[in-house]
Amino acid sequence: MTGTEPSCSSRRTTRSAAGSSGARGRKRSSPPAPSRTRMPMPPRCSPCATSWDCPSRRSPAATRRRCGARRRSPPALDAIWGCDVGLRGRGAHADGVLPGMLQVKRRAGTIRAQLEAVEAEGHRELPGEWLGAFALAVNEENAAGGRVVTAPTNGAAGILPAVAMYWWRFLADSGLGAGNAVTPYGELVASALLGFDGAPPPAPALDGEDAEIAEANRRRGIRRFLLTATALGSLFKANASISGAEGGCQAEVGSACAMAAGGLTAVMGGTNRQIENAAEIAMEHHLGLTCDPIGGLVQIPCIERNAIAASTAVTAARLALRGDGSHYVSLDAVVETMRQTGLDMSTKYKETSEGGLAVNVIEC
Repeated sequence: MTGTEPSCSSRRTTRSAAGSSGARGRKRSSPPAPSRTRMPMPPRCSPCATSWDCPSRRSPAATRRRCGARRRSPPALDAIWGCDVGLRGRGAHADGVLPGMLQVKRRAGTIRAQLEAVEAEGHRELPGEWLGAFALAVNEENAAGGRVVTAPTNGAAGILPAVAMYWWRFLADSGLGAGNAVTPYGELVASALLGFDGAPPPAPALDGEDAEIAEANRRRGIRRFLLTATALGSLFKANASISGAEGGCQAEVGSACAMAAGGLTAVMGGTNRQIENAAEIAMEHHLGLTCDPIGGLVQIPCIERNAIAASTAVTAARLALRGDGSHYVSLDAVVETMRQTGLDMSTKYKETSEGGLAVNVIEC
């Protein structure tokens, strides 16, 4: 990537919630009081009261200090996305084995080549298989000591960019929005879900001004995806944990999956309730997930686990978008459950490699 990719050296990480700007000397409104639950967040975001991504536009530091709010700048969000795209591209074109005693073979490049060969023969695209390849590419780069975007951690860094790229490549130009409906709560929802019923329709050939408009819409979508994911991740971090050493892999991969599910739901036209529902579904089905890397390396089962969680995030978004947002288990409840489960979990399953797969698989 050029132009949008941040200049960060090897192993330097770029935070998924990084970057903010504000004009000096301009009178700024006071930020809302910090929220420790999801309920007050969207309503406090006047004038964008129907958007989950609004709270993320204000820097956490500024909110904590209750000083002037600083908005997340589009260039900073674009830089994060550029870094994600760059590392995914490098991972998808690399081969060989990963460093370390396990000698794990890279697979993303091979899968990419296979999928490209299938498409070159005139067969339909395979979005689900590309989704897994995207996640593998990012996490193989992480395991190789490459540049990553913490989203929200290095070990779970492949889920958000994989789901975001899935949307960018297969759904962004699908024509979503036709057949909108209103939920019983009076919220607008894109009920057509184009792109979820089989293969998305082919995007029309664009040039000139139309192509620029389409690109701008994609950029806005990615920014909303990142900001929505950040808002959700902030709730997990504030009320439970995003650390495998504290809560096991449910805290890392579970949180990342919920963030990705909410982000995808947002850019697919979901309502606040549907976004919350998607995040809750994703997190609920990672409760109790242990962190037991073989040999202490973030390779097995971590790399494949990101690919599986990316698929779970898409499934959670699908389920949420097919409903009206009403659900039995709230996001607050599942966050608290994750916190309690992490406290109850043995330290053998918290990144120590003293239990689980780490002691049942021979490291050779």
